[in-house]
Amino acid sequence: MNQKRGKRNGRISETNTRPAPARLDAGKGDRRTNDALPLDGRIIQPDRKHWLDYITALLGFIAAITGFGAAGFSGWQAWIAYQGTIVANRAFVLSNSFQYITYQEPTESNRIWIASPLIENSGNTQTRRMTTFTQGYVGLPGGFPWDDSTKQQPRANRLIGPKGSSVAQTVGATPESFNQMQSGPKLGAAGIIRYQDIFGGWHLTEYCYFARPMTHFDFKAFPSNQPVRAEGQLCDQHNCADEECGPDWLKRAME
Repeated sequence: MNQKRGKRNGRISETNTRPAPARLDAGKGDRRTNDALPLDGRIIQPDRKHWLDYITALLGFIAAITGFGAAGFSGWQAWIAYQGTIVANRAFVLSNSFQYITYQEPTESNRIWIASPLIENSGNTQTRRMTTFTQGYVGLPGGFPWDDSTKQQPRANRLIGPKGSSVAQTVGATPESFNQMQSGPKLGAAGIIRYQDIFGGWHLTEYCYFARPMTHFDFKAFPSNQPVRAEGQLCDQHNCADEECGPDWLKRAME
């Protein structure tokens, strides 16, 4: 019994007395310490740990740069969308046709027709601070000279709503006179339009054109109170908008 117990005790003592892993003492000249030993017994060299730190920092830096780039790209997209909204909805004013109308019946002996350059806003919003200056001509055979003194000329203040129109300087004449203009001297108009859109942008429009002949139109017999539109034949110059009107267009628009 004692021997068996002794053997058992001996086995137990062998198991219990197995030498434990030696601790490395950094104070005795060994550079490694128990803190450098992972659970599986492998040793991670300090240099490898430094490289892992460098890679982690680099990846973090790349992620930060990517985030800044994404934010900048989003801001650029928002700016492009805003500019697109302005272009799609701002007021755009032009003039390229005449409007004829009479308020007297064909049977009246003193019947008078009125011809006016038609100023239109093709945009989706109204105009602001809009002024116009118009010169009317009759009987000029070709492109008439541009009057550079328009800065000193009186201007008309106007407001045109979205998809709206307004008439400028009017010319009144008898049906016989307008019938003669269809085959003889032409009726013409030229002018400058200055205005601001609701987004704060300033704009400038120049126009110059003659009324196209309406050879099959009878000014004597046509009913009253029905406006008639005559498309304009553009002059060689002075049909432009904003940058097309020269490098000083913005200064002229704000004058």
